[in-house]
Amino acid sequence: MLKVDLITVGKLKEDYLRRACEEYQKRLGAFVKLQIIELPSEQLAETFLRQQTGGISQMSFIIGGSWGLDPAVKQRSNLKLSMSRMTFPHQLARVMLLEQIYRACSINNHSKYHK
Repeated sequence: MLKVDLITVGKLKEDYLRRACEEYQKRLGAFVKLQIIELPSEQLAETFLRQQTGGISQMSFIIGGSWGLDPAVKQRSNLKLSMSRMTFPHQLARVMLLEQIYRACSINNHSKYHK
């Protein structure tokens, strides 16, 4: 049987999301041996902190469309982030990025959100 490791950032707190994942884990049990590994989300927080302590007062994030970004835009960037090699709907990518920015700020401000 194929072994699949799913490495995620953080734990699911919302019950409805946990239940949905549990349902898919149950369904996948017939096809693969699934292991979920949950990791903390501190790398983006460290990037934010480095930018702030380095005197950077503004950060811009650009979410590419279905055709990606023009090479000129990529070339001008100081930092490139990737959510995944997968393709996400633009609206979902926006929510995911906002959540990660909020998580990074929460980590840097010692909030309980990211725990």
